[in-house]
Amino acid sequence: MIRFAKPALTAREQLDLLIERGLLINDRERALRLLEVTTSFRLSPYMRPFQYPDDPEHRFKPNARLSDIMQVYRFDSDLRQLVMVAIEKVEIAVRTGISNHMACTYGTHWYLTPACFKAHFDHARLLTELNDKLAKETRQYHKEIERIERAKVPEEIKRARQESRKRDNYPRYYALTYDQPAHLPSWAMVEELSLGTLSHLFDGLDEYRDRKAIARRFALPRVIVKSGGWRSGRIPV
Repeated sequence: MIRFAKPALTAREQLDLLIERGLLINDRERALRLLEVTTSFRLSPYMRPFQYPDDPEHRFKPNARLSDIMQVYRFDSDLRQLVMVAIEKVEIAVRTGISNHMACTYGTHWYLTPACFKAHFDHARLLTELNDKLAKETRQYHKEIERIERAKVPEEIKRARQESRKRDNYPRYYALTYDQPAHLPSWAMVEELSLGTLSHLFDGLDEYRDRKAIARRFALPRVIVKSGGWRSGRIPV
C-alpha cells in the first residue's frame, strides 16, 4: 500500500497535462471549456484505447485527438440513454403484466393472501416493506402540514396547500384516504417494488399456471422471467 499524493489540477492544468502526454488539441479554448464541465478523470476510460497500454506516464499514441475521444464518449452517452429508455419500457410492461393477471384473477389486493405464494416466500417481509412506505409518506405529510399551519397566509391557501401535499404521490394519498385494506391496490403495489423484489415476487407465485400466463404475455419462457432475464430487454413491447 502507498499513500495517495496526486494534487488537484485546474481545468487548464489538466489540459496542459494531456498536451504534454501527446494528445492533439484542435481548439485549446474549446477544450478548456470542455474540461471545466467534464473532468479528464471522467474521460480517462475513453482515453485508454488512444494511449500506450501499461505506460505509467499514460502517453498517447501518435495522432490521438481529443475530438476522437469525445466522439467515443458521446456515443457511449447516447447509447446508455437509449438503453435506459428501452429498459424503462420493459420494466413498466413487466409490472403491468404481473398486476393485470393477478389482480383480475384473484382480486385487487391479491398479494395480501399468503396462499397466492409458495411456502418459502417471505410474505411478511413484502408486507412490511410496503407498510413502511405508507407509514413514511404519512409521517412526511404531517410534517409538511405542520409547516403549512405555521405559515402566515389565508386559510384557503393553507387548505389548498394541504390538499396538494396529500396528492404528492399515490401511496401518500391512499394512506390518508383509505383504511381498508391497509395496503395499496395491486397496480400501485407493483410500482413500489424494486426490480429485484419484483423478480422474487414473480418467482414466489404459488400457481405454475399464473407464472406461465404472465410469461406468455411477453412470449418468453417462464424461467427467463423468473431469473430476471427480462431486464436484458428481450421482452417485445
